[in-house]
Amino acid sequence: MQSILPDSVRAAVTGGRLAHLVTLNADGSPQVTCVWVGIDGEELVTAHLGAYQKVKNGAPELLQELAQVYIGPGVKFPPIDNPPPGYVLHIAPERFSGHGPWATA
Repeated sequence: MQSILPDSVRAAVTGGRLAHLVTLNADGSPQVTCVWVGIDGEELVTAHLGAYQKVKNGAPELLQELAQVYIGPGVKFPPIDNPPPGYVLHIAPERFSGHGPWATA
């Protein structure tokens, strides 16, 4: 199976760059959140401790993993004992566009 995530996207994600997650509100307006993003197989993943409309799936563990990239090795994140379970959002990309090395000429 061919990877849908181009090497340039994998490099950007694992290099600690921030992502902008855009969802649509009920009225169709955009809601933009700056997030840490990781890779799980062929999916992009983000973790959230708040009760957003996401699927519950062990966010503190993913946040701890991503903190090593975004903050630095050895950091504890979230910096609290017994954080709430949170939510992990799995995003299965179908195409990439915009400005960057992944864009086609």
